[in-house]
Amino acid sequence: MRKLMVLLLVAVPVFATEPNPSPKQRELVEKFLAATDSDATGKRMMDAMLAQFEKAFQGESDDEIENRETFKMFRERVAKLDLMKAFHEEQIRLYAKYFDEKELTDLVNFYSSPTGKKVVDVLPNLLRESMQMASEKLGPQFARLAEEVKQDYEKARPWRGTMKNIRVIATALEAYATDNEGNYPTGNIDAIKKVLVPTYLKEFPEHDMWGKPYAYAVSDDRKHYRVVSSGADTNFEWDSLRPVALPESFQTKWTNRLEDDLIYADGEYFQMPVQAKPKNDN
Repeated sequence: MRKLMVLLLVAVPVFATEPNPSPKQRELVEKFLAATDSDATGKRMMDAMLAQFEKAFQGESDDEIENRETFKMFRERVAKLDLMKAFHEEQIRLYAKYFDEKELTDLVNFYSSPTGKKVVDVLPNLLRESMQMASEKLGPQFARLAEEVKQDYEKARPWRGTMKNIRVIATALEAYATDNEGNYPTGNIDAIKKVLVPTYLKEFPEHDMWGKPYAYAVSDDRKHYRVVSSGADTNFEWDSLRPVALPESFQTKWTNRLEDDLIYADGEYFQMPVQAKPKNDN
């Protein structure tokens, strides 16, 4: 929904209220708007922009389907509005703000000419095709840059991706236990990968953000487990893989060292870097 709202905001022009134009400016702007057939041109340009934005909702995820349906409803309601009439006075003031009487006269003369009329006629097509070309040419580059930024961001905060992966594995373990009378799978990290994929996981996170494989341990009664990352030093601490029941008064241990292990135990963050601590968690 947020993606949809951003697109709608950029699609709708916003006009600031400006001082009253002179009578001559007002007269010339009216002639200019008539020469450019501003009502019809504005509608065609709006249709072209909305049609291009609609292409952003082609996926089949729940959010994309919801956005597509909402966008369709929005377009139908926009079609019933006389947007240019609603902004007519603001248009006059806006043009008068940036063009003096001589410049407005030049604009009227140009757009009353055959070439000017052609500009008005093809402008919506120019807008639509330029947006399409920009999407085709620049879209892949923007996507690549966005992925690079994401990767650099994650490299600078390796605990974030590591915690995410641990939680993914743990969620699959919880689902497995639900289907197996509360018992977690036995074996090491390689063994549980074979058990969890593909029934509980499509893809198994192989390594933490420091490049080290995760570790898994389960208690003898199969009621308690731990998923562990060895942290920045890539060495597991001797007591990290000892799954025991968490005390009722348990609280996450926040460590100042990225070299310390990241431990997730029985559905709780057991030991984590203080950098990952929520700001509102004092």
